[in-house]
Order: sequence, then C-alpha cells, then structure tokens
Amino acid sequence: MALGALVFFSVTLFFTNDAVDQLQTDVLDVAIQARGEHVALDIVKHLEGHWVELENLAQVMPFLDKASMRDFLTQEVADARHVDWAAYVGVQGDVLIASHRRLEGENVSETDWFRQALLPGPHIGISTTADGHQLLVMTMPVQATGGVKAGYLTFHFPLDWLGNMVAEVAKNLALGIIVVDMRGDVVLSTVPH
Repeated sequence: MALGALVFFSVTLFFTNDAVDQLQTDVLDVAIQARGEHVALDIVKHLEGHWVELENLAQVMPFLDKASMRDFLTQEVADARHVDWAAYVGVQGDVLIASHRRLEGENVSETDWFRQALLPGPHIGISTTADGHQLLVMTMPVQATGGVKAGYLTFHFPLDWLGNMVAEVAKNLALGIIVVDMRGDVVLSTVPH
C-alpha cells in the first residue's frame, strides 16, 4: 500500500512538474511574442511618417513635372528627417529624378533594393550597396494613368539611424533586440557580444 502511494505520488509529481514546465514555457512564449509585437509596433511608429509620405508622393508623382518632383525629393533629404537619398527610378532601373540629382541617369537595376522593388507591392528592407554599406530602403511602386507601373519611388536611410532607433526601443523596453535580413544575417543587435 505504501509502495503504491509512493508510486502514485511520484507519477503525479512527474506529471505535475511536466504541466508546470509546459505552463512556464507557454507563458514565456506569450510574453516573448507580446514583447516582439510591441517592438515591431514601436519601430513601425518611427517609420510610419516616412512611409505615408512615400505613399503620398507615389500617388501624385505622375502629375508632377520633373523640377517639382526633384524639389520634393531634395527637400525630403534636406529636412534632416533621416532620409539619405530619395529618387524616382524607372521600371528598367534608370534613376530618372533624384534628390540633389545624385545618380540621375545611372542604372541601378543590379542593386539589391531594386530587385526587391520588382516584387509586387511596396517594399521595405535592408539592402547592401556595392561598397558594402547597409541601408534601410523603402520603395513604393508608382502607377501611371491606367494602372500601368511607371517606376518606383524610393527613400534610403542610413543603417545607423535605424540602429539608433532600435537601440532606443530596446532601452525603453529593457530588451535585447536582434534585426536580421531576409537571408537571416544579423544586421543590427542591441545584445552585447
């Protein structure tokens, strides 16, 4: 009888420990997911103004003359709103209009960010330049009248700006944050090595 009670107690304790372990794992998963969503929302809040501006410019782009559009793009960079380069690029990758005329007339079809822009819809991602610098790139398709794709409007941000923003979010939430690119490579980390 005592042996039966001991076996029952041991089995119950084993199952109880498993249930407690599973509960702790489930609670931890929910907490991590909630914190991750909070981090994503904070970053989205920081980027939303730029995204809305990009979207609005893409909608009016077909109706503006080149000089007005260049002025808008140059002002976007000059406003110290973190944009390093802003441009309107044709569907073949030719830079048609750019802030401060930088890269105008050049073809960027071989760049990471332009190849990503060819995918359907708007795009935001990390891109590496030919000289190895990484950028945060936002790209929005521009539709001509009749819904024909006319090109892409793009804003490029220095990665250190994104890094500072992520570090601020991490500090405010008392978290370590790791940002990876589409290949799974770490591009930013607030976690000490």
